[in-house]
Amino acid sequence: MRPTGHSSEDNNNVNDHQSQATKILAPFNPTSAAAQTRSLQILELTGEDALYDLGCGDGRFLIRAAESVPKLKCVGIELDSKLSARAFSNVSENGMLDRIGIIAGDVVESMSGDHLAACTAVFVYLLPKGLQQIESILKKVRAKKNGRVLSYLFQVPGW
Repeated sequence: MRPTGHSSEDNNNVNDHQSQATKILAPFNPTSAAAQTRSLQILELTGEDALYDLGCGDGRFLIRAAESVPKLKCVGIELDSKLSARAFSNVSENGMLDRIGIIAGDVVESMSGDHLAACTAVFVYLLPKGLQQIESILKKVRAKKNGRVLSYLFQVPGW
């Protein structure tokens, strides 16, 4: 019988998984159609906006927003690679690749530079701990002229 153990590669995979787990802002829980409709009413998006869904899951809110608002540009950021792949596939299947981009990555790392500059509206469905982790990003968007942040279900701590 051979002894079992973990190789250094196994340890790296565990560390990568743990590192990703600390970046997860919320578990996947799709936003209902009724909540999407109400969120779009509250955000009052126009074709001049750039909507960012931080933790976009399968992309359903972005697709709904783009269908509802002509010329709206949308970007979804999703850490979970399976969900970001599903979001990209859903966007593609709906013929929206010219208006919706999907970023497979960390929200904190992705929402800087050009993305932060372009963003005029944010939709988030995150737990309070996740909202706390991205509060500085949300504040920067909200501080812009006509910048809007909508957090579905949970209030941004301190707001």
